[in-house]
Amino acid sequence: MKFLRSWWPLVIIAILIIVAIFAPALAPYDPSAQQGRPFSAPSAKHWLGLNHLGEDILSELIMGTRHSLAIATVASLITLTIAFVGGAIAGLRGGATDCAIMRVAEFFMAVPALPAILLLAAIMQGGFWSMVFVLTVMSWPYLLRLVRGEVVDIKRRGYIRTIRAMGASDLYIVRVHVLQELAPMLVYRYVLRFKSTILTESTLAFLGIGALTTTSWGTILHHAQARHAFTTGTWVYWALPAVMCIIVVSFSLMMLAYKIEERSDARLSHAIA
Repeated sequence: MKFLRSWWPLVIIAILIIVAIFAPALAPYDPSAQQGRPFSAPSAKHWLGLNHLGEDILSELIMGTRHSLAIATVASLITLTIAFVGGAIAGLRGGATDCAIMRVAEFFMAVPALPAILLLAAIMQGGFWSMVFVLTVMSWPYLLRLVRGEVVDIKRRGYIRTIRAMGASDLYIVRVHVLQELAPMLVYRYVLRFKSTILTESTLAFLGIGALTTTSWGTILHHAQARHAFTTGTWVYWALPAVMCIIVVSFSLMMLAYKIEERSDARLSHAIA
């Protein structure tokens, strides 16, 4: 019980991950197959009713969980990897290498993120990897700059200078010291990036410039809005469940990030004491 009280956001995220993994088995119907009269209200057979094509909304919601979480997982992981590798190289090597990497990062930071994402999403409308690229390309520079600053601070410590003088390679320093030192911060940033990616992907799909051929929480909202669900009673069972999923996962991820930060700060305070 104590674990559930302290880590309930992690429990919610774990449940959603299980739903995403086993979505085909959990979905009561084929989400792309017509099951009855379009716009049918919820019933014992179809708990969330049917959409404008007569497809089961609950099955769409379950399959949409898989797509939304998969995109967020991959895009956030790629962002974190680019930022960590680039930041570690820039921080450890310094000089011209550091300057070149940071100039590239600053170029991307100078580009307005929202218009760039909207433009890229409109140009690259398509599948899974197109959305991953769109959600990754503008998100890594800020985290890279943060990682680079932390690595520079670690590099200046006495014991790092000592082991470098003894012949330790940059790869060894990154693997043994930098990664261990930055792990809590990287996990914290990954969770926050995951949340932002979920919201961005859902927003793009809702606006009709995401991957509309694949069912996700955002595409459910897009089709509901396009069929005037928000001006009729159908929004209650068509759009609201997807909205609630987005809210619940975003809030859970935010609380999980705070919990990770709290534990990390507590360990740091204990180590200093």
